[in-house]
Amino acid sequence: MQIKFVDHQTLIKLADCGPFQSSGQCDRLDDIKEAVRNAISRLPRTQQTIINMYFFENASLEQIIDETGLSPRMIRRLMSAAKTTLRYSLQDIVNKQWPSIGRASYRCPICLHKARAAIDKMIREKPDSQSWRMFNQNLSEKFGVKVNPPIMLKYHIKYHQKG
Repeated sequence: MQIKFVDHQTLIKLADCGPFQSSGQCDRLDDIKEAVRNAISRLPRTQQTIINMYFFENASLEQIIDETGLSPRMIRRLMSAAKTTLRYSLQDIVNKQWPSIGRASYRCPICLHKARAAIDKMIREKPDSQSWRMFNQNLSEKFGVKVNPPIMLKYHIKYHQKG
């Protein structure tokens, strides 16, 4: 099972918290809410607006268009990018709270590799003149990991690379 998006009521159920339980029993829910708030706050302003309006204010596409002045196509593109960023940003808390869900989720082959730190360093030091295809071949020769398609290396940098 892979979680694409979880609303606040589903979070309450997953965290085993209900409206009649003491706040001490719902510390996990508070941690999750804080992680979601932090992840959303790191999104670009327009993506924050779209995510908040759509998922937390239950705004329709038409209402978001009126508020932002963006085209439906641009809103869908920004929403998709925001959800992808949030999915990767919240992966650690999902793994911590629900290990069985986290294990079933997609994980990047670079993130799972035992030499991740060395691979990240190699990515950071990649010369601009070198193509991602050639870089991927070098990566395969040196570490035995091949990322297919090579453009996924750019996504690793954007969503996973730390430091």
